Amino acid sequence: MCVLRWWVVPAKKGPDASTSVPCFYGAELRFKREQAGLKLEQLVEGSFRGISFLSQIERGERGMPMDFARHADERLGTDGEWAPDLIPGLLQTEAYMRVLMQYADSSPALEEIEQRVRARLKRAELWGRDHDLPRCASTGVD
Repeated sequence: MCVLRWWVVPAKKGPDASTSVPCFYGAELRFKREQAGLKLEQLVEGSFRGISFLSQIERGERGMPMDFARHADERLGTDGEWAPDLIPGLLQTEAYMRVLMQYADSSPALEEIEQRVRARLKRAELWGRDHDLPRCASTGVD
């Protein structure tokens, strides 16, 4: 007697891009990589990173370090799209700073992140102050 069995192979499931910034970031990177027709090993080629490292970024489990962001931009032709400092530091919100610092570094200590956030917020206070700035000398050009 011959028994036929059918298996349904589930569709490839990536991380839910709506759950966090790193998951969204990773899903976009994967989309761009696949759109460029590159496999994981082809994108990491020429970098100091491995396939598992890129895979973790695409799954939202690891942040994108600056060296690899530049490499990905060059390989994908995305002209700075993957740079993690999209909003200049002194204009970032506290929550944005914290997430950026958490995922831009591979294994940051929580106290180090808090210290860096407090320092950046202190520098950002300069934007809110009223200053009596000295007047610049006139150049005679109107």
